[in-house]
Amino acid sequence: MDVEKAYEELKNLLLKNRCRIIAEEKPKRIAVEQGSLWRASPKEVKKEISFYLIPNDSKTRIVSTSSLTPDWIGVSILGYVLAIILALIFWLLAMDLEAYITRGAGVLWSWLLTAYGHSGSPPPLLMVSFFEVLSAVGVIVLVYLIIADIYISIRKDSFAERVLRQLP
Repeated sequence: MDVEKAYEELKNLLLKNRCRIIAEEKPKRIAVEQGSLWRASPKEVKKEISFYLIPNDSKTRIVSTSSLTPDWIGVSILGYVLAIILALIFWLLAMDLEAYITRGAGVLWSWLLTAYGHSGSPPPLLMVSFFEVLSAVGVIVLVYLIIADIYISIRKDSFAERVLRQLP
């Protein structure tokens, strides 16, 4: 298929897949934005994809490059920061409550134990364990986010590959 026809076929296919055209150099290149900021799968994550059409005798070779958008990367980093902050707050809270129970030396959060008159009884120990578990959950969420983002980064070209397979 010649370059002009391949370009039109590719453009129609991209529009059919709800891509937003952000740049065109007809018939050499077309760049699109695809996906959503709030999706977390390689095919649906927000990314910019450039398709380069290269004439090759009577055929056309199409090469694509994909990159995650800066706003998606920003949301991802925000998720890391929030997970770290929450894990740290819960860990500090648990350590402070434990210090108050064992040594009577609380700093910031010991008022939680004395506010309801439960000082020295099992409920404070339960609170310490609860906050330790919440801290661990924050760390688990952070690890999950990192693994998911690595997977998404590795597979970010999957949408472009699927589009290219659909071309005649």
